[in-house]
This record gives sequence, structure tokens and C-alpha cells, in this order.
Amino acid sequence: MPPPRSLINRVPSRRRDELLPFPSPRHSGEWPRVVVERARSRRRLSAGVASLWNQTLGVTRGTPRTRRAFTLLEVVIVILIIGMLAGVAVPRLSMVTLRNHADAAAQRIAYELEYAASLAERQSADQQVIFDAAADTLELVGVSDPDRPGSPYLVRLNQPPYRADVQSASFGIDSSVIFDGFGQPDTAGTVVLQVGDFQKTVTLDATTGRASRQ
Repeated sequence: MPPPRSLINRVPSRRRDELLPFPSPRHSGEWPRVVVERARSRRRLSAGVASLWNQTLGVTRGTPRTRRAFTLLEVVIVILIIGMLAGVAVPRLSMVTLRNHADAAAQRIAYELEYAASLAERQSADQQVIFDAAADTLELVGVSDPDRPGSPYLVRLNQPPYRADVQSASFGIDSSVIFDGFGQPDTAGTVVLQVGDFQKTVTLDATTGRASRQ
């Protein structure tokens, strides 16, 4: 920062030139040249900054900015990548869907067995559940379907959302189980389901009357 003008005026004239930020106007040959050089440097700096900014934005003088389109090769590469990803993801998604169907079917069978036990205990009467492996169904005998009054309580395991195949249903000597008035089954048993490559087994415990899935 240069010293104040009031302070410079008090200094002898022979030393003023040393304190001023530029040569004294008395040296007519030096001061105009310095001022001109500084002005030129500022203009060159401004022009350089503007040129660099335009290059960064991709703009040239007198030419509007345009967007670069995708080439045919880039589009083909993107399509190939999407195809490869789909080829890997679709089989995995299919396996997950089949496994979910098998889990849902096993869960439904376990629920229906426990529902039959609670229904028998609530009514203090026997409640029979019959499995038909050939038709892939289970039926609660003497119970009406809550969604379709007057129709038997029939669960079709080969229909959506299960799409399961009942491989076997074994409860002692037949494919049915009877719950007494205390909710206890007359025998233990197992039901085996198949959905695609996934197999599930529902086991009924004769002691506890609980159904478990494996």
C-alpha cells in the first residue's frame, strides 16, 4: 500500500519518486509507458480468461453451443450390456419367484392345520382335514368357505399364488388328520410340496399339535 499523499508532499522532491508506486509525472518519458504496459497486460489477461472460459464451456465465438449425439457403436454397446445383465438377472429372478411360491404354499398348509386345531377346540368337536395329492388340494370337512358362503372350505394349492404340486400327504394310514375337541391330532404326519426345483415339507407334531416347515 503506497504512503498517503499528504505524507509524500512533506518529503523533499528528490525522494518523492522513491515513495510513489509509479514514476512521477515529471519524468514524462517513464510514466506514460508504464501505464500503457499495465493496460495492455490487463487486456491480455482478460482475453486469456475469456478464451479459457469459452473452451471450458465448449463455446466458440459466433458459434452456438451444440450437444454431442450418441454414435451407432455406443448405442450397440449399451444394448449388448443390457442384454448380458438381463441374461444374468432373469434366471435369478425366476428362481426367487419359485422359492417364494414354495414358501407361501408350505406356510398356507401349516396355517390351515393350526386353524383346524383351533376350530375343533373352539367348537369342542372333531375337525377333519383331508389332503388330495392328485388334485393338489386340502379341505376342511364341514366348514364353509368364508369368501364363498355355501361352498366347501377348499384350498387349491396348484392355483396362484402358490402353483405347488403336492407330492405326498401321509398321516398314518391315509392322507387325512382329525383334531379332537382339545385341538390334538389323532396322528402325526407330513406333507411334501414341490415347486420347480424347490421342495418343502410340512410336519405335524402329534404331541403339541403344531405344524412346522422345512
